[in-house]
Amino acid sequence: MTVYEKIRAIRISKDYKQSYVAYCLNIDSANYGRMERGETKITIDRLEAIAKIFEINMLDLLCEEHTEFQPTEKEILSEMKKNLNLILDELKHIKNDLNQLK
Repeated sequence: MTVYEKIRAIRISKDYKQSYVAYCLNIDSANYGRMERGETKITIDRLEAIAKIFEINMLDLLCEEHTEFQPTEKEILSEMKKNLNLILDELKHIKNDLNQLK
C-alpha cells in the first residue's frame, strides 16, 4: 500500500471528508485530492501535519510494518457511544412493547 493509499484509507476510516483534511492543511480540496491520488509529491512537513490530523504516528504512513493503525481513544469512545445509543433505543422499544401488553 502506498503512502497515498494509506492516507486515503485512514481518512475514510475516520470518516473525514477531503475538504476537512484540506482545510486543516490550509490547502484547497482539489490540491488535497491530487495529493491523495498520488498526482503530487508530499513533503515530510505535510506528512507530519496529516499524521497529526489523523492522530497517528507518522510511521503509520511511512513504514510497511505500520500498515495497521490503532484507533484513538476518541474513536473508541465514539464507537462505544454509538453502541450505547443503539442499546438504549432497543431498551425503549422493549419497554414500549411491555407497556402495550399490560
